[in-house]
Amino acid sequence: SCETHPLFVDLINDCRAHFTPDSEDRELYNASWSRPIVNMSALLNSSQTVKEWSPSNYSPWHFYPDKSVGMWGHTKMLPSSGYIWVLGSMYEEAKYSLAEMVNARWLDARTRALFVEWTTYNANTNLFCVVTFLMETPASGGMLKLPEVQAVRLHRYAANYKLFVVIREILFVLALFFVMYREYLRYKPIGFRKYLSDKWSLLEIAIILNCYVSAGLYIYRYVITKQLFKQMR
Repeated sequence: SCETHPLFVDLINDCRAHFTPDSEDRELYNASWSRPIVNMSALLNSSQTVKEWSPSNYSPWHFYPDKSVGMWGHTKMLPSSGYIWVLGSMYEEAKYSLAEMVNARWLDARTRALFVEWTTYNANTNLFCVVTFLMETPASGGMLKLPEVQAVRLHRYAANYKLFVVIREILFVLALFFVMYREYLRYKPIGFRKYLSDKWSLLEIAIILNCYVSAGLYIYRYVITKQLFKQMR
């Protein structure tokens, strides 16, 4: 992917350049990285659509685009698109998949980053542990490791805290309506322009807008979580 300086041609047979989004391989290959099936770069630039990755129907030799935000590595931002190999959820299945991956030489000298992702759930604490283990290969060789562990609670209404969470949400909505009604009573007799001239009024408006944004994100998160759990089932 780069040219070797004439002085080092006898010493260096192969040269690997630094990874850039423009140099990302986007081809659809056959098994063991044999000849490409189609030029993915031309396909992405055309009006045709590329099917999204699905755990029930995918190939580890096909490139799958992803528009979501990637992950910062040691040297650069790495995109979330690429080639995917599913190890499975059971130990024996994962062990067999790893052996198959090694035999097929899925990882080679062209690999610039490897994301290993898995999720565990602890029913006692109602927490999901999302682990992302990044192994980045710079152009100079070697491998840089970067683990990332996140604990999230996706089941909002579970166990003994269900009623407590519901009551807090209702109180939040009531408090928001109370603040809005109070500000309306302040605004009505003095007019909109004079109301905005008070810096505390601007602060109250900012708080109300922030509450609406938080509520919208909370509802969006709840809907997305429900959809993901439905897909997992």
